[in-house]
Formats: sequence, structure tokens, C-alpha cells
Amino acid sequence: MGLGLIGGAVLTLMVNESIPAIGPDWLRLTGMYGLTAVLLARGVGGYFMNSGAASEFQQWNTVLYSRCVWHSPPWVAPSL
Repeated sequence: MGLGLIGGAVLTLMVNESIPAIGPDWLRLTGMYGLTAVLLARGVGGYFMNSGAASEFQQWNTVLYSRCVWHSPPWVAPSL
């Protein structure tokens, strides 16, 4: 899991041209769309997968996973 997150971070930095890019442009773009789909599926599916878990686990899972929303720029989550 940690290597996947590091890979996603490196991919994002390559797309933003913060570090030198490796591979063709179309592959990096496809990777970004794939990363977006995986994170979106995890965000939406997390609530459904936790329906049978203990309430304390549900609470901590929601708090820890939603930390990225609280640290996002205002245009991403303006209602917060």
C-alpha cells in the first residue's frame, strides 16, 4: 500500500513537471486517470464496506480518511 501511495505521488509530480518525467505522455495521463478512479472508488466504497464494522472503527476510518478533504484547497471542498 505504501509503495502504491509513493508511486501515485511520483506520478503526480511527473505530470506537474516538478521532477523529470519517465515514459510517454499518454502513459502518465492514463496513470493519473487510473489513480483518480481508484481513490474515488475507495472514498465512495468506504462507507458501504464499513456498514458491518464496529462503530468505533467506522468513526476512526471516516476521520482518518477524510483528512485529505480538510487539507484540500477551498475550491475542492468549498462547503467545509
